[in-house]
Amino acid sequence: MGNVNYHTVRDYLEVLKPRESSLITFVGVCTAVIAGDGHPSLDRLLLVLITILLGSAGVNGLTNYLDRHVDARMQRTRHRALPSKRIYPAEKVLPLTTGLVIIGLVLAWQLHPFSFLAALVGTVAAVVWRKRWTCVFPQGMLASCAPVLVSWFAIQPTFSYQLLLLCLLIAIWLPLHLWSVMIAYREDYLDAGTNYFPVNREVRGVVKLLLVLSVLLYTISITIYFVGSF
Repeated sequence: MGNVNYHTVRDYLEVLKPRESSLITFVGVCTAVIAGDGHPSLDRLLLVLITILLGSAGVNGLTNYLDRHVDARMQRTRHRALPSKRIYPAEKVLPLTTGLVIIGLVLAWQLHPFSFLAALVGTVAAVVWRKRWTCVFPQGMLASCAPVLVSWFAIQPTFSYQLLLLCLLIAIWLPLHLWSVMIAYREDYLDAGTNYFPVNREVRGVVKLLLVLSVLLYTISITIYFVGSF
């Protein structure tokens, strides 16, 4: 029985994408440190960490649930907990995922109303933006920038060039990351019926675009260093 429970817990944790959620949390914490000029209060920083971690885990779980049919058609993702039916029916994950999203939103409100608004917009955008969508604009970028905005407004509820550059950094990173994965697994995406950019374009042309995005990403990161007076 203990072994069964262990595997069940592991499957539910897998749905929440712990590695991706941890990376998002790391980005959020770094943003809070920048917003606090390197010295944010520890209690505030801890609340930001918990808010981003729980909220992003819940949203990742929801998108995993919504994308389970597409995941089932791809070699790379068909062995995940939901498409492989290790958790069946898939609706079993909804109380956990929606509960985490709600907790994340409540905590975001405690941080600042602007943080709550960013979290709400990011959640809606993430649920709307799914594998069947043909591009990353604008839903994907809104969802990806949400942790940055939540964290920034929790520490410093004002706009600045630093915040703009951080959002630009995420906005450029998103298509670079996503399109690189799609090109690397191009045949898998095509077999799954996702015949849209960039898998429906010549690989060489897409790689040139990825190179341009990489240079732009590097340029923005260096600009942040100078604008932020690090």
